[in-house]
Formats: sequence, structure tokens, C-alpha cells
Amino acid sequence: MFIKFFICIVLAGSVNSYTCPEGALPSPTNTAACYYFGKDESYYIDAEITCDGKSGHLISIHNMMDNMFITRGFCTKMQILIIKISEEAIKTFSHSTTGDFWIGISNIVQTTWSWSDSTPFDFENWNDQSSKNRTDAGCGAVLLENGRWIDDYCFRKKSFICSVPVLNDVVVHPSPGIPATELPPSSPPTTTVYVPKECPPSWVYYETTGFCYKVFENSDWHSAENGCVKNGAHLASIHSLEEAMFVGILAYIPGAEQCDGTKQTWIGLYTNDNGISWQWTDGTPFDYNKWGITQPDLPETQHCAQLFSSSNQCNWQLGDFDNFDCYSNLSTYVCKKVPTFFI
Repeated sequence: MFIKFFICIVLAGSVNSYTCPEGALPSPTNTAACYYFGKDESYYIDAEITCDGKSGHLISIHNMMDNMFITRGFCTKMQILIIKISEEAIKTFSHSTTGDFWIGISNIVQTTWSWSDSTPFDFENWNDQSSKNRTDAGCGAVLLENGRWIDDYCFRKKSFICSVPVLNDVVVHPSPGIPATELPPSSPPTTTVYVPKECPPSWVYYETTGFCYKVFENSDWHSAENGCVKNGAHLASIHSLEEAMFVGILAYIPGAEQCDGTKQTWIGLYTNDNGISWQWTDGTPFDYNKWGITQPDLPETQHCAQLFSSSNQCNWQLGDFDNFDCYSNLSTYVCKKVPTFFI
């Protein structure tokens, strides 16, 4: 599908001349910002991580003028002169397979819609009322055809736009929803490249971790781990906030936002010594944790961990850990395994 994408400015305006980072374009409405067009279709979380790595966030929209500038439809409707057809934007979005792109709005961390850059949620432009109330979604995208917003499943791959600071104003903005992650130093290049094969049918490959994941339903913890092992996997181990959010969103079912532990998902964390130490069933290091408020508690009876797949009114946040009775039946569990590789 070929879709032209226009950057417009008002007739009386002028093209901003400040310097943007490589690959980014000046914002026509904000002299402190530049727009970076994501070249690769990405999950919402990965798109935000890409923006965060450029000291920015997925773009936030605060008025119709801003909305107009990033969507071609409003350029025509408002009779605004198309000054420039961005080669970068065309290159990015002409190969779009979805007809929309991610912006920085979501309700996956908070229970209400908010922007990833923490700016006020003072403008909205939904395609229709049902577009923002889907129970199986949680991340916002803009339709290229009319500039209106939709609520979509966060693990669809889409193009995206980041808002990044101009070069003379570069600061680090940790994301409140997805905090910046310190990345390890780049490894020296090697001559052998290993490419992951596709995961088995119905499994999801998450590029950030390089693992395959699958959600199953209704099990106690021990049966869940046995079920994963039968599939050549283990209950999911979690090693970063990004992975915690990925697993939580993947396992979400309607009702997970309730204050009900049985609506959450089992992960592979357990203790054999009443909470003195915790370990993963796949043997990987316990190098990350995100225990919820007051957790872990009841160490003598609750030896297994669940992960919350939604934020809720009981102060639980998406991706929080909670120790729970291993013999309780939870709505879901997530298995994780390494894909096969070839050279």
C-alpha cells in the first residue's frame, strides 16, 4: 500500500531552520522539537524505547493544529499550502502495512489515557467513541486517511513518530511509563550472523528479548510449569521492565484490571525457602524484579509469583510481581522459550 505523507505549514509561517538530529525533521509548530520517523514497523513498547533512546518520546498531540501537521487529510481540509513533501516520511510510511502509526498515547500503565512524555492529556481526536474503549487494546495510533485516533493492540507492528529535542537542547527524558534502560556496550562485529527462525504457530516472537512466548489459560502454578515444559519451554522469566510489560499485555484478558489476583498470569518465579531467595524455573539469574506494593508477603504460604497484566484501582501497576498461592487457579500463564537459530 502506497500512502503519501505530508508535512504542512500555514501560509503565513516559515520553515524552521534550527538543527535536528540526523534523520529527524523540524517540527512546524514547536521550535524545541524535531520529528523522527521510525523506519521499522515496531510494537508500541519498542517504538517508545526507540524514541527514548533518542532522548524523546512517541509524539504527543495537544491541539488540532498539531494533529493536522502530522496527517495529510487535514492539510487539504484546512486549505493549507503543502510546502514540503517529506522524503523521509514518504520513505517511512509508503510501505506501511497497517494504514496507521503509533503516537504516544496509551492506558497500559495508568487506568486512564495518558501521554508517554507526561504532558497533559488536553486534546483527543478519536475516530469514534468505540475507538478508545476496546478491552483488547490499550495503545493509540493515528489513521493516515483522516488523522483520527484509534485504540489498538499494543503488539501490532506499526510505523511511528518520535518527538525529539533539537540538537542544542538535548536532555535525557526518562519515560514515566517505560523508564529508560541502560543499554550494554555494543559488542564488536562478528563474521557469523545467527538469524532466529519464526516461532511455532500461535507463539509470539519478541525482538527485544529474542524469545518466543505463548499464553495458555486456567492453571495452578505447578501444572502451568509442567505444561510449558511439555512445549519445550518454561514459565516466563522476566529480566527487564520492557519484558514485564510485554508479558503483561500479551496475557491480558478482560477483567484483569479488577482487584482480583486470579485474573492475572503465572510467571516462572518461585521460592523454596519461604521468600528468603527467589529463582526462575528456567535457571536464569534473578536480576530484575518489580514487586508490587507490600510484596512479597505471606512468605510461609505463597511461594509462587504472578504478574499483573493491567493497572487497577488497588495500586497495582502493569508488570508488577505478586507472590501467590501456588495451588490457586489463575486465568492465564505465559510460557517462554528460545527459538531455533540458523546461520
